[in-house]
Amino acid sequence: LPIGQGSSRTLKYNSFNEECIKRKGIISIKNNDNLCLPRALVVAKALIDKDPGFKKVRQDVGKLQEQRARLLTEASGVFIPEGGAGISQLQQFQRHLIDYKIIVYAYGSKDRDVIFKGSGVGPSLNLLHHNNLYNVISSLTAAFSCGYFCEECHVPFNSKKVHRCGGTCSGCHSRLVVPVMNRVLAEKNIMLLMRSLEPSKHDKITYHYQYRICEKNPSM
Repeated sequence: LPIGQGSSRTLKYNSFNEECIKRKGIISIKNNDNLCLPRALVVAKALIDKDPGFKKVRQDVGKLQEQRARLLTEASGVFIPEGGAGISQLQQFQRHLIDYKIIVYAYGSKDRDVIFKGSGVGPSLNLLHHNNLYNVISSLTAAFSCGYFCEECHVPFNSKKVHRCGGTCSGCHSRLVVPVMNRVLAEKNIMLLMRSLEPSKHDKITYHYQYRICEKNPSM
């Protein structure tokens, strides 16, 4: 984690599997086939969709998880080699799941390392990857041991109040729309926009600005 942002993981786990099983916010995928990725995707999708059968999908009751994983793989036209799925398979699944955004975080020392970020426009299907294994992230804050996790910048923080992306209101911490590319001009427009609106309306505005301070200066 960046210095001063978020809390460090305690080194009390002996392996990726052990940590994922014991840590809240991560759903472990148990399988003996090469369907780890589609299994993780159908579990994440059931979670996001608030599927009434989520628990059965998660626990693979009646092989429901496997059935959905095979159906998704077939519908997406994906071939998964025996060694497991990689970037090309992720791209194919993303093209099929256009109403969702697949985001895959790399397990390791830097919690915010993203190895794949899909082009979908809907809710995120967050996965954790290690050695061709995919698990589901059900809570980013619990999985990465932080009080707040910015999904736009993929940066964990102890508190939302210390996270200051460009365009963040210092009062309500919402991000505002600034349809310009120049950083200095954007920040001036942000201040003008904030002053013209009541704080209660800030959370209804979407932030759109390609340069993000926390990406360029993680220590801020």
